[in-house]
This record gives sequence, structure tokens and C-alpha cells, in this order.
Amino acid sequence: MEEIRFVKNIIERDIRSEYGGYLERLKSSEGTKLTVLSHEMSVLQRDVDSINELGNKFFELTNLEADSDKQICRFLSKSKHMYEAIEYYLNKPEKVRCRLL
Repeated sequence: MEEIRFVKNIIERDIRSEYGGYLERLKSSEGTKLTVLSHEMSVLQRDVDSINELGNKFFELTNLEADSDKQICRFLSKSKHMYEAIEYYLNKPEKVRCRLL
């Protein structure tokens, strides 16, 4: 009986030790993945804000209620920059990672 208790205690200790290692590795992995996710979210949010800003600028420059000649000149002067910005966002590769659980 004493030998069985001794072996039982050894097994319990080994299980706790092994479980602790798993838990520690999982927490470390979680921290790393949360950091990467947070960075990717901030980059994506910056891109969304820039696209919204570009859209607002476009609508502001194409507003026909203001002096049309000045608006047309302003639009034409900004059109190359807007075109380049649109091309940048259209061609920017996005990280797409989907996994089925």
C-alpha cells in the first residue's frame, strides 16, 4: 500500500510539472499572437483611416455647389496624388489567414 501511494505521488508530481510546462508555453504563444494581432489591427486601422480620408477629399473636391472653376482646378491638381493613393491601396497585399477549426 505504501509503495502504491509513493508511486501515485510521483505520478501526480510529474503530471503537475508537465501541465505547468504546457500552460506556460500556451501563455507565451498567446502573448506572441496577441502582439502580432494588435500590430496587424493597428496597420489595418491606419489603412482604413487613410482610405476614408481619401474618399472625403474626393467628395470635397467634386462638390459642384462651390465655385466650379476653382473646384475643377483643385481637383485636377490633386488628381495625380489621389490616383497614386488609390493604386497603392488597391495593390497593397493583405495578409489573409483563415483556418477551419
